[in-house]
Amino acid sequence: MRFLRGWVFRSLILAACLAGLAFTIRSLGPARVVDAARGADPVWLLLSALAMVARYAVWGVKWAIMLARRGKVGIGWVFHALLIGIFVNLTTPTAKLAGGFVRAALVQRRTGWGLAACYGWSLADQVTNTLGNLLLGGALLLAAAAALPPGPVRGPFIALGIAAVLGVTATLLLRGWTWRQVRRPAAARWLARVTPARFRVEGPNGPAAGWVEPVFAPLLEVGRTWRVAPVDLGLAALSCSFMCVSNACALAAVGVEASFVLSGAATVLAGLVGTLAGTLGGIGATELALITLYERMHLPAESAAAAALLHRAAYYAVSLVLGGLALLWEGRTTGRKG
Repeated sequence: MRFLRGWVFRSLILAACLAGLAFTIRSLGPARVVDAARGADPVWLLLSALAMVARYAVWGVKWAIMLARRGKVGIGWVFHALLIGIFVNLTTPTAKLAGGFVRAALVQRRTGWGLAACYGWSLADQVTNTLGNLLLGGALLLAAAAALPPGPVRGPFIALGIAAVLGVTATLLLRGWTWRQVRRPAAARWLARVTPARFRVEGPNGPAAGWVEPVFAPLLEVGRTWRVAPVDLGLAALSCSFMCVSNACALAAVGVEASFVLSGAATVLAGLVGTLAGTLGGIGATELALITLYERMHLPAESAAAAALLHRAAYYAVSLVLGGLALLWEGRTTGRKG
């Protein structure tokens, strides 16, 4: 019943976002938006798609480096598992949760480390991606605020930029403290009570939740914070920057001149809106947020809307094609083994 309520709620959000997007396009003039999209430079569109491929390549390298702290896993296979997880996130209404579990199952099949531990490495990758994106987004928002004239956008950009940078810094500073709190006897007893019996183990202070340390250790305990964080967050930010490059190429394709700082800030902020909305791949919410931000930045309305839709089309096309091919390959190899 809870799953059904959540599905209904996300469906309503999706419908509202798509309705808002349709209303926005209609107010701009659908014919003018379509004409701008039709006139897009195919070379820039190709570069937009290739930037998405680069995003996933850097992401795969990042996750492979993280997994190597536990044991060696081939980078090609890591990239393969990552693409399957991305495909699942885009095609299931799970607020990007299902892909993490699928990746954990694939890592478990490959390494035999245990499902809880494998999910821990998937969770660590997801959280550090979020932190890296926030760090990049914060820097871009502050830079964009400095480039914008005084107005209704500048103040929120400064506030959000400062909040993002301070939030990431605080999270890193509290990493060790959080790990100690998770392992406190009182916390262990509470977690044991809410954990099904089959997932409990006998600890030094009585029954304990056997999944806690394997799941949270990769994120909170493995490696010294100021050694692993620059690598993890730096590669996450680099991966996210290629999403910004993809968007900038889409703008260039329709002839819109915009600084990379402004378009990058809009890309990260719209992506955050899409994630919070919880729709499939952020569909509807991300596009609506991106077009609205372009309007606030005084970019040419019809061309900017066309660029936003073309950028998102490249995102879906690359993600679904690469992820779908990886999933088909996984099915074929699993079938041959069976």
